[in-house]
Amino acid sequence: MNTIQEEKKSILPANQLTSEPSKDAKAIDSLSSQLTELKDRHLEERFIWITVCSTLLNGLLFQNLSIGPAILIGVGEIIILFCLAKIYGVDWLSELIDKYGMIGKDK
Repeated sequence: MNTIQEEKKSILPANQLTSEPSKDAKAIDSLSSQLTELKDRHLEERFIWITVCSTLLNGLLFQNLSIGPAILIGVGEIIILFCLAKIYGVDWLSELIDKYGMIGKDK
C-alpha cells in the first residue's frame, strides 16, 4: 500500500514539488498585472473622453440658456462625473472624493 501512495505523490513534476514559483507562474503574474494596469488606463481614458465631450456639449448648449438653468445642469453633471469617476476607478479623483467624503461614504 505504501508504494501506491508513494507513486501518487511522485506523479507531480519536480518543479511543482518545490516551493519556488515556476517561470510560467512568474510570467502569468507579470502578464496579469500588466493587463490590470492596461484596463485601469483604458477606464481612466474613457472617463477623460466622457468629461471632454460633456464639456464641449455644455459649451454648445449653455450659449442659449440663462445662468440659472446652466448652473443647475452644470452641478448635476459634476455629480454624475464624480459618480463615473468612482465607478471607473479614476485614482486621483477617487482619492479626492474619498478624502472629502462627497460620494459613497460608508458610515
